[in-house]
Amino acid sequence: MFNLVASSTTALLGAALDVTSLRQQAIAQNIANANTPGYRRVMVDFDAQVDGLRRQAGGAQRTAGTLMRPHIVPAADAAQANDVSLDLEVADLSDTVLRHQALLKVVSREYAIIGTAITEGKR
Repeated sequence: MFNLVASSTTALLGAALDVTSLRQQAIAQNIANANTPGYRRVMVDFDAQVDGLRRQAGGAQRTAGTLMRPHIVPAADAAQANDVSLDLEVADLSDTVLRHQALLKVVSREYAIIGTAITEGKR
């Protein structure tokens, strides 16, 4: 039944929500280890995957859930041990939370449209 209402839009929204959730985990890990000697900052590798898909021919026909697998990786600029800046992590967390909330609003609207189509379709 769910596959009947699932679309590429909902698949992309789901992938984007997964990314924001994973970013929150990475930021929490960075903040928790801010004072750990030798710790290297981590981040979520997703934007590079999206850019790679854009460059591929036919990438637009593939779904985000089947090809994009965001994961936590050491930050590219993590050349020094314990390079966590709490100010930057808090700013990144605020940005990530806002993005997550915006995505949830879009998901809510998407399902409201589906609900309207179901209820109004009876008339």
